[in-house]
Amino acid sequence: MSLIGGRDGLSYDYVEVAEALVDWASNARAELEKLFRRAALSVAINNTDDHLRNLGLLREEGRWGFSPAFDININPDLRHTHVTAVYGETGAAIAESLGEFAEVCEVGTERARSIVASTVNASRQCAAFAKKHGCKQAEITLLAGAVENRCAALEKVFGL
Repeated sequence: MSLIGGRDGLSYDYVEVAEALVDWASNARAELEKLFRRAALSVAINNTDDHLRNLGLLREEGRWGFSPAFDININPDLRHTHVTAVYGETGAAIAESLGEFAEVCEVGTERARSIVASTVNASRQCAAFAKKHGCKQAEITLLAGAVENRCAALEKVFGL
């Protein structure tokens, strides 16, 4: 939020974060790819709590870079929209907007496909992970449905 001069209660877009990273990141290209990867994950698991305070940055040698990821949650309710937009989209069409966002992040088509494929594959492992760690089957089923829906949308958009 500080990176783009944002304020609580206002709406923002991942594009604004990408534009600021170009000026402020220690390694803009690497940080832009991380931003794309995080946006892809938020879409894949329907993490609608993706506000800017959950995109932490660390200052290192006078420049900014992403902190380790934190506060990422699956939202089982597909009617909820994302807090942070991708090209203005916060709802069901956010997967389509992610394709355009890859260009802003200078990821390239094939790299974007690879990142999304990896993210989708990892996201689909959440049910097995939850089961292994003692989550109730009803909760697993509820969360897995949202993940499968969003992952299928990403696969369609990215031709996976």
